[in-house]
Amino acid sequence: MVAARSATVAYTKEVPTPPCTTSMPTHPASTVETQQQADSSQTHTGLFIGNVPLYTSASLNTDNKFAAAFDNSSRKTLSFVPPTTQNGKIIVRPSFELVHEGSRQWVATVVGYFLGKKSYFHHLNEYVCSVWPLVKEVIATTNGFFFFKFKRVAAMEEVIEGGPWLFQGKPIVLQRWKPELALRKHKHTQVPIWIKLRHLSVEFWTTKGLSIVASGIRRPLYPDAITKACTRLNFARVCYVGYILQTA
Repeated sequence: MVAARSATVAYTKEVPTPPCTTSMPTHPASTVETQQQADSSQTHTGLFIGNVPLYTSASLNTDNKFAAAFDNSSRKTLSFVPPTTQNGKIIVRPSFELVHEGSRQWVATVVGYFLGKKSYFHHLNEYVCSVWPLVKEVIATTNGFFFFKFKRVAAMEEVIEGGPWLFQGKPIVLQRWKPELALRKHKHTQVPIWIKLRHLSVEFWTTKGLSIVASGIRRPLYPDAITKACTRLNFARVCYVGYILQTA
């Protein structure tokens, strides 16, 4: 047993450990911390990766010139507004004046979403501009909502009151934009719908006549503008309420 120990010691002395093996740490994280603290030019940043503190040095600061170029850029239009802290949580408190100012560009905006599969933006944009000529801009979101910005508030109100609206046969739910509007799609079981009454004699194209004939289906609401003006006699188009959607 003694001879075995002597042989082991001799072997270790005869074959020196390579420098890279000697510097290989058993725990890399602790070695990084030791090496950083050993450099007197390094300053602790107050940040940690796990339990390892991060340090900065003069050599690293020279590399921040790229970031400093962005900080001093003429494109920098935002400023830092210190938030408040309450119960350990960071809270931002926008003022009423800020909300009022930011709402100005949205006061004539209608927000809508389709029931079922949404329409393609390009087709919807073309159709909306032809039906609602006072629409200034249409903006789509990735979760199926559309923002219709009108040139005037009166035009927006006319569209809301003139509903329900269908695009390519699909009903769209519209609501006036307001601050803190939650973009949520509600589950609808009943929606207004337009029904065509074909082969209707022209003597019934009056308010009373349409009411009597349309009531044979269910409670009617009103005809569309073309039916009311009697400028298209192929069919009368009447809006109904209470159409039950088929749900899975």
